[in-house]
Amino acid sequence: ADVNAVMEDGRTPLDLAIELKKNKTADLLRKRGGKTKKELEAAMQDLQDVFKRYIHTDTILAHLGFLQAANQIYRCFMLKTLVLIFHFS
Repeated sequence: ADVNAVMEDGRTPLDLAIELKKNKTADLLRKRGGKTKKELEAAMQDLQDVFKRYIHTDTILAHLGFLQAANQIYRCFMLKTLVLIFHFS
């Protein structure tokens, strides 16, 4: 499962673990590359800034559309990730 799969509101498994005060789970997610919603948004903004510098705007929008579609696919794996969170807690 993707440790950074996002729910509809954009929260990640790490956000949920922190919110529920599941420190061991949060630590495990961090070790596996887990990020919070804010960290993912910052990384996406950095990526968008790079694209803006080197690629035509229309191409950027096409890539972002693909990323949004891919994000929808990752959401399907969210349930599996949530099961893992509570299994290791």
